[in-house]
Amino acid sequence: MLNIKSINKNFNKETLNEVTIFNNFSLEINKGDFITIVGSNGAGKSTLLNIISGSLDVDSGNIILEGKDITRLKEHKRSKFIARVFQDPTKGTSPSMTILENLSLADNKGKSFGFSLGVNKKKLEEFKDQLSILNLGLEDKINTKVGMLSGGQRQALSLLMATLKTPQVLLLDEHTAALDPKTSENIIELTDKIVKEKKITTVMITHNLNHAIVFGNRLLMMHRGEKILDIGERDKKVLTKNALVEEFNKITFKEDLSDRVMFA
Repeated sequence: MLNIKSINKNFNKETLNEVTIFNNFSLEINKGDFITIVGSNGAGKSTLLNIISGSLDVDSGNIILEGKDITRLKEHKRSKFIARVFQDPTKGTSPSMTILENLSLADNKGKSFGFSLGVNKKKLEEFKDQLSILNLGLEDKINTKVGMLSGGQRQALSLLMATLKTPQVLLLDEHTAALDPKTSENIIELTDKIVKEKKITTVMITHNLNHAIVFGNRLLMMHRGEKILDIGERDKKVLTKNALVEEFNKITFKEDLSDRVMFA
């Protein structure tokens, strides 16, 4: 479904501070894949999501989505079919607008705007039904400004907004990392439920090894811009945290790895 073909990406090109992130990197993602990505700091995980979403251009290579080359397509045009939830709960919502207004924005994504009301009150009950899935009581606060919500509530709303119109690809950039442990577990369970019900092709970066192992059907480990492990569903079912760390150490030879450096 999504084919990342031989991409190259350098930062600070042709300067003393030039850094190569990707050198002839390729990745094929099948329709319906739920891929979890782990890896060392600076491995290129978030850069990969930035390239897929269009917020970063590649120096060379191609990005093919369902047979269409989107390599040079601008981010705002890709956002019609590629959704993203960030680590920072404040990035996916507008704090000065109500929950209803935020959901209306998400509902209108990709549509042409004219001189008409942005909020369609006929959708009110539909929005409340969607909010009730979150089990946070937000359906009773639909006219509350989002800035009044907790971080977990905002992140849940961001996830709902990103998937309200089922995207072709959902990108999750450590979307539970800024939350307390209990809220993090609630959000990841909600994520899994939505992804499975809507059968959304999903790529999720996480520093939580347990989440990486338990959720999704495929696990990638990245290091220094390379894909060093690609574990399919069958092997993933019997994978343990210790085995994953040991495999990383084996592949990277003498490099020292700690959970704090890699997954904190």
